[in-house]
Amino acid sequence: ENKKFLKTADNKRVRFLNHKEADLLLDELKSRSQLLHDICLLSLYTGMRMGEVFNLNWNDVNLEHNTISIKDPKSGTGRNAYITPPLSSLFQRMKKSTSVAKGLLFKDRNGKKIREISNVFERVTEKLGLNKNVTDQRDKVVAHTLRHTFASWLAMQGSSIITIQKLMGHSN
Repeated sequence: ENKKFLKTADNKRVRFLNHKEADLLLDELKSRSQLLHDICLLSLYTGMRMGEVFNLNWNDVNLEHNTISIKDPKSGTGRNAYITPPLSSLFQRMKKSTSVAKGLLFKDRNGKKIREISNVFERVTEKLGLNKNVTDQRDKVVAHTLRHTFASWLAMQGSSIITIQKLMGHSN
């Protein structure tokens, strides 16, 4: 039984989304903000931290080899994320809608780097009731939950803990 795999320090989040919740969340985000939807989709399917997503440049995205190069992550060691079919269509769509696919992948209204996730995210989780009756802050669905969801889905598919560690960019 791999229950102990989910044992975490007290301040760690354990909440992750099931596939239905993830779909509902993405649909609702899309109806309000394509940008926010795309950012969340990317985090959900790569396990990237929000800061890593906001730092992404078009030259970090290799559509030929289906890799995303994550530079200067929190752990200090760069890594690759992999472009799966849902992300492939995301990038194709993004490329079409931009005149020049260069510079930052996601920009704020002023064309600058995004600093934090929009509060639309919180409004959507409230609307969907994802945090209904949740009293412990650690169990709330927040943007970082997408990263946990990525890892949890990998674990449930039977990916090795080493593979997950590498993909998440965890040093230990």
